[in-house]
Amino acid sequence: MRNGSKSRGFTLIELLVVIAIIAILAAILFPVFAKAREKARQSSCLNNQRQIAVAILMYAQDHDETCPDHADVWVQLGVDRNILMCPTKGKKVANAYVYAYGVSSVTLGELSDPSGTLLTMDGQHAATTSPVTYDNVAYTVDDLDARHSNKFVCTFADGHVDIMSITPDKLPMRRNLVMQLKADDFTGLSNGDEITTWKDASGKGNHMMCASAAGTRPQYMVGVAKNGAMPAIRLRADVAGTGYLQPASTLNPRTSIDNSWTFLAVHAPISSTPTGWADGAVLQNWTTPTGDWTSGGHLVLYYVSGLSAAPTVVANTMWGYKTSSSCYGTATSGTFGVGLFHMYGYEVNPTTYLGIVERVFTDDQIVYTRTLSQEYGDYPFDRYAIGIRIEGSAPTYYQPMKGDLTEVLMFTPGISDLERGLVYGYLKKKWGM
Repeated sequence: MRNGSKSRGFTLIELLVVIAIIAILAAILFPVFAKAREKARQSSCLNNQRQIAVAILMYAQDHDETCPDHADVWVQLGVDRNILMCPTKGKKVANAYVYAYGVSSVTLGELSDPSGTLLTMDGQHAATTSPVTYDNVAYTVDDLDARHSNKFVCTFADGHVDIMSITPDKLPMRRNLVMQLKADDFTGLSNGDEITTWKDASGKGNHMMCASAAGTRPQYMVGVAKNGAMPAIRLRADVAGTGYLQPASTLNPRTSIDNSWTFLAVHAPISSTPTGWADGAVLQNWTTPTGDWTSGGHLVLYYVSGLSAAPTVVANTMWGYKTSSSCYGTATSGTFGVGLFHMYGYEVNPTTYLGIVERVFTDDQIVYTRTLSQEYGDYPFDRYAIGIRIEGSAPTYYQPMKGDLTEVLMFTPGISDLERGLVYGYLKKKWGM
C-alpha cells in the first residue's frame, strides 16, 4: 500500500500575512531609500557650491581682493553650467544657487569674520524692476530654498561649506557683531536677583552696566520666556534716569552715525503702562517727549558725542531719533501684549539694496522706512544705552522702560536683510516667539 502525501499550498490567510509583511517592510525602507538619495543629492550640492566659492575667492584675488558685484556675478565667474545645477531641482533650473548680496563688491579685508560671512546658498531669485535686483542674488530669506530635508547648503567667505536651517539652533553668522547680551548667560542667580553688569558675549567687551541704586536695577527673572523655560532681564525703572543700562567705556569698535549699524532686541512689556494707555496698545508717533512714557515697551538706544561728565547727548530710540534741532518719530504696526516676546530692530544706513535709509521693524517686518538726510551729521557713535532716552548736556532723562529683555544684538557695519532674517530665525526658535 502506497503511503504518499499530497503537497499543500499556502492558504489565503498566509498569503495575506506575507503580503502585509512585505508592505510594512516597504513602508519602512522606501523613506530610508528616499533619504539616502536626497543625501547623495545634498553631497553633490555641497561639491557644487564649494567649487563656486573657490571661483568667487579666486575672482577676488584677481580683482584687488574684491568680491564680485551682484549685478554680473554669474557672468564674471563663468563657471561650468553643470556646476550650477542642483540634482534635487533637476535640469529644468539652469542656476539653482544664489549669491549673497551682503558681500557684493566688498573687499576681503573688510570682512571681520570670514567664517561667518555668507557667500552662496541654495535658492533662486528672479530679477524685478523696482527696486533693481538681479537673478540668482539673495536679498532676503525668501530667496533661499531649504530643499535638502528642510535645510539649505551654503558657503562662507573662508571657503568652508555648511548646511543650515532657516531657523538655526545657533547664531548663524557673527559678521560685524559687536554686542550680544543673552539672558541665559547668567549663572548662580535666583529669581528676582538684581544685576549690575550684563556681559557682552560677542568678544568685543561691550559689557552693559547699571549704576542705579538698589531697588531700581534690572532683575534676573526665572521662567518668563518661552513658556516658562527661559529667563529674562527685567528693566523696571520707576524714576526717569534710573535702572537703565549703558557701557562703562566707548563702543568697541567705535563708529560714527555715517557708518551703518543694526540693533536687534527680543523684548516683552510688563504689566505697568503709561498714563491713559492700555496694555497692548499700539505705540503712536511722537514729536516731543511729553506725557507719561514710563513703560509700554520702549527699547531705547542713544549715542553721545563725548565722554565728559556732562556730555552732549543726541538721543536715538528704536522708534525715532533726536537731533539738536528736531525730534523724529516712528510707529509700529503691531501691538505690545504684556508678556509677549517679539524681536524689535532699528537700523541706520543698512547694507541693503534700498540705499541709505533708517528702518524700524518688528519680528523682521519693516514697519517704518525713511531716507536719511543731513539731520544726522557726523556725531561719533561711541556710547549707547538700553532702557532710557537721554538728551541735553544736563542731561535730561525721558521714557524709562519697563519690560523684559532676553537677547540684544548690535552689528556694525549693519548686516543685510538676508542675514537679519536668519538672525531672526535663530531668535524666534531660541526664545519661542
